[in-house]
Amino acid sequence: MDKTFTQMPVVLDVSIYDKTREWIIDFFSRISDVASVYEYGTVNSPGLSDLDLMVVLKDDPKDKNLYEALTFKNIPENLTVLIDNDAVKFISKNHFRDIRLLSEFRTKLLWGEEIEINDISSQQLNLVKITSVMDFLPERILSLVSYSGQKLIPVTDAIGLLNSYLYSAKAAQEIMNKRIDDVFAFENELKNLRTNWFRFDFSQQTQQLSRIIEKCIFSSLKIIDELAELLVERGLYLCGKYARGATFYFNSSKGFMFYDDSRSVGADIEKRLIFDGDRCFFLVPAIWLSHFYCYGQGTGIISSKIKNNIILEEMPDSPYISLEMSKVLLQRIGLCNEMANFFNKYGIPLSKLHRFGHIKSKNKENSYYREDTQ
Repeated sequence: MDKTFTQMPVVLDVSIYDKTREWIIDFFSRISDVASVYEYGTVNSPGLSDLDLMVVLKDDPKDKNLYEALTFKNIPENLTVLIDNDAVKFISKNHFRDIRLLSEFRTKLLWGEEIEINDISSQQLNLVKITSVMDFLPERILSLVSYSGQKLIPVTDAIGLLNSYLYSAKAAQEIMNKRIDDVFAFENELKNLRTNWFRFDFSQQTQQLSRIIEKCIFSSLKIIDELAELLVERGLYLCGKYARGATFYFNSSKGFMFYDDSRSVGADIEKRLIFDGDRCFFLVPAIWLSHFYCYGQGTGIISSKIKNNIILEEMPDSPYISLEMSKVLLQRIGLCNEMANFFNKYGIPLSKLHRFGHIKSKNKENSYYREDTQ
């Protein structure tokens, strides 16, 4: 299939990032309900790297239509290449203090109050790392599959997804406590692509990007299966028969289906992908159903979204998840449910959540919660 590449990166000087930060600081510092502006992530490849921002809001904002004020307007033309409302996440001060329950959050304060983040135990930290990998490792592959199977490939988004996948794959490697050759090779190839992108001609750029996406998808299968086996061996997750015939939707166009035994499926990507019209499903180990099913047992908007997106042929007769893991999962989703309530109160789309903003209704027309309005 001939592919069309969009969102082609352009060469940028590092100084444009500094000018962009200055404009963003000036914008948010004028809003009285904003407490702090943080940047997370790094700018290692000017032109390929985005600015990822976390804006911390006061716990009791005065402006009931706050999101209107928080949306970038009148952006200088020379900065539009970097300033994007989609790249900004929001969170309240109170919730920001507990952000370690959601991820290892490495930030740089750009403006405002330096907010102290609550510590968590080493055991919680290890379990949070596992839950983060469970949240994102196969989901990133599912998103990359949608690019590899389409004629249209948005380059900037695809490279961002490859970076996110690498982060999750390296975390999986740490959890398994071993070096995975495929992860090491993929990291070197991605680094080479980013370093030499603007030295390649268009043909080289598109060939390299297409190849690394395909390689990433194929090499991920063994990592996903080995991680599942390890977590079952540790007793953190169990495989339940109720996974057979079950489906979990991330949105109306993609989701997971599940299997109990990787030996019956194999590492053939063609057997792991299921297409139903314009919908794509990725066949993953059954522990991922237990993982999202536990999230769906919480109380609140995000838990309801997840619960409504799970289709079961039979109900589970046990939790299929350890007590220590379920406790951390419910703490995480509880925090996100609280954040979603805060967002709804001030008209902020749920897509701006630091976690789970990518999960939308499997049937948008039946959605009772606010989706992204952008």
